[in-house]
Amino acid sequence: TSTPTIVISDSGDSNAVLTPRLRGEALEGNTRILDISLKDDLTYASTLTIDKNSTATANSTIRGLSIDYDHTGIAASGQILNNIALDIDVNSDSPTMVGTVVNQGLNVMCQGGTSGAQSNIGMKIITRDADTNDGISIQCDGTHLKLIAIADSHDYATLSVADTGDLTI
Repeated sequence: TSTPTIVISDSGDSNAVLTPRLRGEALEGNTRILDISLKDDLTYASTLTIDKNSTATANSTIRGLSIDYDHTGIAASGQILNNIALDIDVNSDSPTMVGTVVNQGLNVMCQGGTSGAQSNIGMKIITRDADTNDGISIQCDGTHLKLIAIADSHDYATLSVADTGDLTI
């Protein structure tokens, strides 16, 4: 009803509220479409929660979070461009801990049911069309891969590569 305004307010309890006032006729299922373009990097020093629910009943693809990163600049001769669409850093090396700390860089839970015809894929990776294509590159100073039975977590197999290149299974 007025010039588009975005107001961020904080009631003092660390729960900031983003309240857009929108104009225009772009509607999607009775919901205004809000396209936000960020000119500079955005730092958010709290928890960002995306809670997406879908009530789709016909053929569709629903995304909770979609990152579309396109690098459109030309790499200059002799320069290296490292493009990272999603960068996750977890660090608990300070202060000195006296209890147990478990860090997880990515935790994926994909749960379905048996009604209808359901299938789960916890992670799907497609790499293609480059001079070199690696599906997964793992560098660590411990077990590189651990496969755990869901029925009994004490049943597992591990793969490790030593600094000499020896593979232990």
